[in-house]
Amino acid sequence: MIEIGENEVTLSCFNPSSFPAGVIIGHISKQEGDTLYVGVKYRILIGAFLGDDMTSEFRLPVEGQVNQIVLKGGNEERIVWNREDMGK
Repeated sequence: MIEIGENEVTLSCFNPSSFPAGVIIGHISKQEGDTLYVGVKYRILIGAFLGDDMTSEFRLPVEGQVNQIVLKGGNEERIVWNREDMGK
């Protein structure tokens, strides 16, 4: 879930357990103009949380209006939210 506030963006990630389970252990964010880039760091846990569901939430401070949120990992980028697509 993505919530856009006046001074912050909140990202909530649902991490269903599977084998192996990936657990989010940190993040980094950088705003360039109206685009917010977010990198997520995770660790693979083999069997440690089988049967448990975990949710991670990040509150990211922003300056000005955010029109696009980009999730980055390695050499890949994916637009996960775009104001134009949301009709706002």
